[in-house]
Amino acid sequence: MKQLILLFLIGIFSLTISSNAQLQHFTNPGYTGEAYTVVIQSSTIDGISLEIGDEIAVFDEGPNGLGINAAVVFNGIYPIQITTNLESSVPGGITLPGAIPGNPISFRIWDSSTDEEYETGSIILVGPTFGVELFSIVELVYAHKTSTAVQNVSGTGIYQFNSEQTGVEIVVNSLAGSGDITVSRYLGNQPSPTTGITPGHFISTYYWVIEADQNISSIECQLRFYISEIPNPGIAEDQSDILLWHRDTPGTGAFTQYIGNMVYVNGSTTGDLSDDYLFMDGITSFSELVFSSETPPLPVELSSFTAICADNVVELNWRTETELNNYGFEIERTIENSEWETIGFVEGIGTSNKPVEYQFTDKSIFGKKLFYRLKQIDNDGSFEYSKTIAVEINQTPAKFTLEQNYPNPFNPITSISYTLIENGYVKLSVFNISGEEIAVLVNEEKAADIYDIEFNGEGLTSGVYFYKIETPSHFAVKKMLILK
Repeated sequence: MKQLILLFLIGIFSLTISSNAQLQHFTNPGYTGEAYTVVIQSSTIDGISLEIGDEIAVFDEGPNGLGINAAVVFNGIYPIQITTNLESSVPGGITLPGAIPGNPISFRIWDSSTDEEYETGSIILVGPTFGVELFSIVELVYAHKTSTAVQNVSGTGIYQFNSEQTGVEIVVNSLAGSGDITVSRYLGNQPSPTTGITPGHFISTYYWVIEADQNISSIECQLRFYISEIPNPGIAEDQSDILLWHRDTPGTGAFTQYIGNMVYVNGSTTGDLSDDYLFMDGITSFSELVFSSETPPLPVELSSFTAICADNVVELNWRTETELNNYGFEIERTIENSEWETIGFVEGIGTSNKPVEYQFTDKSIFGKKLFYRLKQIDNDGSFEYSKTIAVEINQTPAKFTLEQNYPNPFNPITSISYTLIENGYVKLSVFNISGEEIAVLVNEEKAADIYDIEFNGEGLTSGVYFYKIETPSHFAVKKMLILK
């Protein structure tokens, strides 16, 4: 059989088979067990995609305690594939259950530019049941930053703790002693446990820990929480049924309600939340604080969603009439009779009772017709899909291209798109990891145009394969992954 010389291609075209980048933050501990692949389609920190050099790690949350299972350096290419184990034997004798049904896993992300680590919480898996197949597909891993601000408090007055966007302002009415007050805001999850909070109430997916130096022997103040500084606050304008809960030790014990409802102060313009805030008077002690309400979050009301193909791109536009607790939108794309693929993310405005316009440009279009939908994600991870819209692709061939197969990974069918800018002979072949040619998809004269061809991997084992296109003046190679 014909051989594809992979080493030559790697040397000339920087074809990446595996990442050689060394972990700088996380460590792979050398667990053993049956190999298991976690495929991550998209990952963000506060809605911003990871950058090359960032690291992402899988953590085990089984009964034997939290332990790192595997980690990789992000090389700028999705999907991210992390090989972990079905049952992990840790050096030293501890056994973690690993990727088995019913055992949750989580992720941690290290931002190389800021040297900060973020937790994402337990992951929600889609596709095959976790641990039953030898892979699971994770649609989105998203992390939130923790904001912390410190102020020295030495007398009465207004103290702002918004240098790190905590959203908190403290109006000190009386004070004995002086010292630092530290405000930390946590996003993305409710505090745990939520014991003591009224059953049936909706609990905010953000909370604060406020701590005062021991040199401050007593304080009486008003606490203010600015709505616009809380991403996805889940609070409607002039909402009047919000309660404030506190407990002395973060993460331990039951919450107690401060007497009375919080007061909503509407700012200068109705419909503009930029200077609106909630406040509670008579605060004499701090620690862990969280909101609750009887009122469910307002839904994200999508009023329009359109797609237009022009200048070799597809412009997507959509509009919401109201939003509450809106983390953002994943943009998904497919071709006919194929699987959906996440191609981007647009951060939501969070909460609004006025119309908001959004836009996304798909610059890597292919084929003759594409379908799009939006996956609207709430701050608690719940989501719903928009209607599906279709757009005819009328791009003019401007350059020779071989597109990434779609979907990827796949089982067993995928589509390969390529663009020819001149008439001529074309050969498109598939090779295994050993370089053996295992299929010829095209081997004929073709006119300049955009083409799609289907590849059926039925009968092939799971693993990495390559496809190569050759014309009289061009050739290119790309990698694809079969997961069965």
